Amino acid sequence: MSDPVDPLAFEKAAQSKVEDVDMDLDLDAMSAVFNMLRVVNRFLHDFDTHAYRPHGLTWAGFRVLFSLWVEPGSPPARLATLSGVSRATISSVLNTLERNGLVHRTKQSSDRRVVTVAITPKGERAVRDTFLAQHRRERAWIEGLEPEELATLNAILRGLLDRPAPNA
Repeated sequence: MSDPVDPLAFEKAAQSKVEDVDMDLDLDAMSAVFNMLRVVNRFLHDFDTHAYRPHGLTWAGFRVLFSLWVEPGSPPARLATLSGVSRATISSVLNTLERNGLVHRTKQSSDRRVVTVAITPKGERAVRDTFLAQHRRERAWIEGLEPEELATLNAILRGLLDRPAPNA
């Protein structure tokens, strides 16, 4: 990702390429989502390089650990929902976090099928330290936005998050 790309030039090139696909395209909608995804990918690459990997975590591992930090004692299904990973992935992520001493799973005595996950003191230190490293990067990325711009951006993103997914 060291090769700089002119964001507008790449967006225009993408628009030009897809215009031939369908004449009824909404290029503004396409550009908005296209650019959001590009920003997310840049952030994730940056956070992976400067926050997650240096602290021994993956993106999925951090999300699950952060979710558990916010909602201690959650069952795996709830952690999957909170962290945005599949139920199949949550087991693998929890296995790794448990093997590294960051979480532990407990079966409920009344129903052995019910499992809750707790964050260990080592896990709390890891998620706190990793979050602080990520937050330093977040602040650097957002630096230069006016408070009103940041408020508008947050309102728009929250509005998108609040909407149900489109029907198939």
